[in-house]
Amino acid sequence: FVQGLQSGNDVLSVRSLGFSYGTAKILSDISFSVKRGERVFIVGPNGCGKSTLIKLLLEKLRPTRGIIDFGHNLQIGYYDQENQNLNENGTVLEELWSRYPAMKEHEVRGALAAFLFRGDDVFKEISVLSGGERARLTLVKLMLSKMNLLHLDIGSREALEEALSGYDGTVICVSHDRTFISKLATRILGFDEGGTLHDVRVSRIGAAWDEWREEAERLSVRSAPTAAAPAAAESTLLTGGDIVLDTLQHAAICRGETVTLTAKEYDLLELLMRNPKRVYSRESLMDLVWGYSFAGEFRTVDVHIRRLREKLERNPSEPVYIMTRWGVGYYFQGED
Repeated sequence: FVQGLQSGNDVLSVRSLGFSYGTAKILSDISFSVKRGERVFIVGPNGCGKSTLIKLLLEKLRPTRGIIDFGHNLQIGYYDQENQNLNENGTVLEELWSRYPAMKEHEVRGALAAFLFRGDDVFKEISVLSGGERARLTLVKLMLSKMNLLHLDIGSREALEEALSGYDGTVICVSHDRTFISKLATRILGFDEGGTLHDVRVSRIGAAWDEWREEAERLSVRSAPTAAAPAAAESTLLTGGDIVLDTLQHAAICRGETVTLTAKEYDLLELLMRNPKRVYSRESLMDLVWGYSFAGEFRTVDVHIRRLREKLERNPSEPVYIMTRWGVGYYFQGED
């Protein structure tokens, strides 16, 4: 998979960027630049503004201060695994071929095979595809578009790693998958707990995540009060009833079984579990998990809550963890 028209060497420049929603400051004084061919991964804790930054770069949101300058000849592609545009009445093969009718059948099938659609899989109806299959199909459509700048907001690396490793354009990606990040990133833009953005240029191939963690620990030690006693290491496990989250691996286990969650589902569940019994309005959940809040998109929260309940509360005999406070919002009820 390759880019089409080559972009200029300077892909974009961000200077003193800020974004607020009402009185809530989401991003403040963000500055960085991106060069052609770089693979930049944006990381950081939940609610730090990663997805908001992507939306600002896509001009889906307008900054409240600062400047974003775009380079020449940019052809921008965007992928968010929560938002896919697929024809439910067609097959996998028809979906891709109708988008690229000039391709020969063996070329279309070859592209699908690279994203794990092989043999009779190409004749599957869109309506019966799993979430992972739908994500892969959306990604192959994007990769064939010959865009020279890809913005990706994706939780896992399924079928994407190999395609991106051979892609010669520029990538800006939000991901929680540290193996995916380690293998592909040439730079990491990492938010710390205070919302400050740090720029780490990777020096060792395959070691991007380790280099980011080393830098994050160095910054943490440098900013810690010298007189303070050393704190005990924070556990990476977050528990609530039969649910366990491994916050380092971004993995969820319910009643002893691994539960497959999208990145946004995971972020939403982690936020609720960290503050059991606290009721969050849909507006505040949009702010904290998605990084922005508009009344017309509050249904997004309801859809994700419903999906989480379907995955965690599979029959009436099992505990209900995610509760609704009618007219107010949602909360995690913890051990009760």
